[in-house]
Amino acid sequence: MDIIAAFNKALKHQEAGELELAVEGYREVIKVRPDIAVTYSNIGIALSALGRTDEAISYLENAMRIDSTFISAYINIIPILRNVGRLEEAEVMCWRLMEISPNDGAAHSMLIQILVEREKFEAAIHIARSAPPVCKDTLNYWLSYGSALSGIGLRGAEETVEAFRKAISLNPTRDLSHFGLAEALLRQGDFEEGWVEYEWVLPCHDYPKPIWRGEDLRGKTILIYKDLGFAGGFGDVFHLVRYIPMVEALGARVILMVPITVMRLLATTFPTVTVVGRIGTPLDFDFHTTLMRLPRILGTTLETIPTAVPYLQPASADVERWRERLAGLSGLKVGLVWAGQRRLNEHGSERDDYRHTTLSKLERLLTIEGVSFVSLQTGPQAREIHSLPDPAQIYNPMNEVNDFADTAAVVANLDLVISVDTSVVHLSGALNKPVWILMAYNACGWRWMMEREDTPWYPTGRIFRQKAAGAWSEVATRVERELRKVARGEIPLAGTKPR
Repeated sequence: MDIIAAFNKALKHQEAGELELAVEGYREVIKVRPDIAVTYSNIGIALSALGRTDEAISYLENAMRIDSTFISAYINIIPILRNVGRLEEAEVMCWRLMEISPNDGAAHSMLIQILVEREKFEAAIHIARSAPPVCKDTLNYWLSYGSALSGIGLRGAEETVEAFRKAISLNPTRDLSHFGLAEALLRQGDFEEGWVEYEWVLPCHDYPKPIWRGEDLRGKTILIYKDLGFAGGFGDVFHLVRYIPMVEALGARVILMVPITVMRLLATTFPTVTVVGRIGTPLDFDFHTTLMRLPRILGTTLETIPTAVPYLQPASADVERWRERLAGLSGLKVGLVWAGQRRLNEHGSERDDYRHTTLSKLERLLTIEGVSFVSLQTGPQAREIHSLPDPAQIYNPMNEVNDFADTAAVVANLDLVISVDTSVVHLSGALNKPVWILMAYNACGWRWMMEREDTPWYPTGRIFRQKAAGAWSEVATRVERELRKVARGEIPLAGTKPR
């Protein structure tokens, strides 16, 4: 076999996108010459593109065993490891690559971002600030640096804005740069520019009617729907439907398109609004827009946030039904959520967006006298109840909850909700229910601002923020102390603040 000819043939297949043929060709080369690092590396790249991640990692590791200084293998394996959540291994590979190639801008940027994802914010900032000048001319460097600075809150606030502005100057059309700047500005209370920057990540449906940009709505019909981009969760819906009455007050007929699990609750709350799960042929409208665009169009500033609560209303029959179901619980009735819905990255792997703890880390709360706990947890994490020494310590009604109208009716019968940053937080705040929000160190998003113990969006909300990354146990200790005081009648539930 002519090894060079066989390798070049496989390479041409790879460049033409004929990846299976490329893999087959490279494997034939390896049978004759199993000692060429680039062959293994190229197979790894092709297999990764085919979605065969485990095989790709194996081949790239073989390339590095043959040649421990083969830069291409490191450059390609690090993003794969990161995408499948193997962050510790990815970090190790970054450090090795930086030893081999100290001035490699990609290595620095990848390491900074991986450290951010591992909540090692100070280390990420140190790497960014000590990076060689050549790194600082790249978009990814400033995106990674901005993310690291964002993780330390108020101390990095001004530099965060500067970092994302620099990223935008290098590539004005990159959505992630504008999203980073929008988050940074909104967290600091600069709503005017923040809303404008958020426009970059708020795609609209391609309907044959104009997007509403503030035109006169008197006598018009407007379709408003859940966002398609970064602001597309259930919590965002509950957060932003407060603006629906304001749109109606402009003289508009509103059609609200939302996921089916929230339709019943919103139809009850807004009887003059047409609530749908999808667009059907009989519907007609003059304008359309997303929920997240409403704060900007309606001129919301930090001082003019609409905070009249409750602005959601479950059906009275549902509330009464759940009142009867919960009547046997004694003392304070406290809802509990310890994990948000696991989200997937673009490669289908779970990513940790810091909204999760475990029931075991909150278990101390369950021993407080005078308090009955009600699980509002959904998903696989609800099974953690069965791992408790006494699962009866927490009442779990969620098998009989069919949609958010049921969840709202349960919450309406509670005295307090304690939750990580999930849709239940927004639902509880919108129902005017006291809600204690267990918050990650990196603030979990713009609406919670920075280093505040309250939230301007929900008058009944109180934030128990981590004092160090990952320190859920310390948060649980503070929550326990406050809740014991409430249970003993030493402080009122309304108006209590974490400390």
